[in-house]
Amino acid sequence: MRLGRTEIEDGGYHLYAGIEKTETEKDIGVVIDDKLKFSDHLTEKTNKANKIVGLIRRSFVHLEPEVFKPLFTALIFCEYFSEVGCSPKEDIALSVVDQLSEVSRMFLESGLEMSRNLNFQEFWQPFQHIMMNNTWLCIKNKVVQCVSQLVKFNAINFNKSGWQTIIKVFHLTATSHQKYLVIPAFDSAKANIGNPKYLTRTASLDQPIASSAGYVMADKDAEQQDIFIEEL
Repeated sequence: MRLGRTEIEDGGYHLYAGIEKTETEKDIGVVIDDKLKFSDHLTEKTNKANKIVGLIRRSFVHLEPEVFKPLFTALIFCEYFSEVGCSPKEDIALSVVDQLSEVSRMFLESGLEMSRNLNFQEFWQPFQHIMMNNTWLCIKNKVVQCVSQLVKFNAINFNKSGWQTIIKVFHLTATSHQKYLVIPAFDSAKANIGNPKYLTRTASLDQPIASSAGYVMADKDAEQQDIFIEEL
């Protein structure tokens, strides 16, 4: 199978030249085989869907059918957000981050009892993935803004895995050495991670994560933030 190549690299004509063969090809996210069938692609996606079903079943003792469908759909969207959120096109990535933030907010506000049992690392992994892989500073700034807003208005509903994901995003922010990224993360971490209301959740964080939180939310006054940033 020879796909996606319409020009010879050196521009020359190669009579009887060998053609590189491949058993599969991925185009626009779809994997097709040499018979132009999608069985491998369908198998891969089915396995991912089964993993999501397993995640939901492990997270809840009992789950109403009408709740299962939107939760499953939201987790499917998370995979989409992770990939498209790293788009080199700024407007597309910004739109994805906005949608991810909206879905997260609606989920927290409409299903609080359900959200306490869910593994947030699966649900909010796109924030971390986008922060690590998107090179646009404006996109990183948008992620920090969205995460800070979620912490500000919904922190009381986070479980342990929720705080782990948030702190990982703040950790990535702190290592960026970008002042206008670090300061909002610093303020949000300082205001919430040590808050007595959430202490029972944040105190049980794994030590590596807690260490990351430690230098993001170091006990410094606002006037000392510039010094703090330089020390990172």
